[in-house]
Amino acid sequence: MASFVAKVARQCEEATETKELDLVECDLTSVPHAVYHILRETTVNSANFSGNKLKTVPARLCTAFSSVTELNLSSNKIATLPLEFSELQMLLTLDLSNNKLSSIPPAIVMLQRLEHLKLDNNELASVDWQDLRDRIPSLKTVSITNNPLAHDSRLQASTIPSLTITLETA
Repeated sequence: MASFVAKVARQCEEATETKELDLVECDLTSVPHAVYHILRETTVNSANFSGNKLKTVPARLCTAFSSVTELNLSSNKIATLPLEFSELQMLLTLDLSNNKLSSIPPAIVMLQRLEHLKLDNNELASVDWQDLRDRIPSLKTVSITNNPLAHDSRLQASTIPSLTITLETA
């Protein structure tokens, strides 16, 4: 436990210089308040929280890191996102692979600059691809492999020519 605390503190201090927060595999079940305190005067450009035990994304993270362009939340236990997630308006790349999402959270479709979305290995059964395309016109790629997608969602994916959708691993 102490080694994880030291790692988090060290990574936060490093992020004040690099503007890249790397909290991969820190055994986090929530984002410690110290993270926000240490980085309160830092503009973080990318944040990686992959490989932790997060069940949700704290609303405070969305406001504290509102300038982030790249966010990796893969390999956690996230089932939904707070509405405050829509405050991440600078976000270009979002990785939510290997979580517990059963639908695309409403906050995602409010991310008007989002270009790349990874949703591999979740519990997604259906996606309204046309709605996703219409609501996020900047979206270029979606990876959604290893989800229990219904046949009609798979068929509809092929009808959206301006979006690269990966349904199966190569």
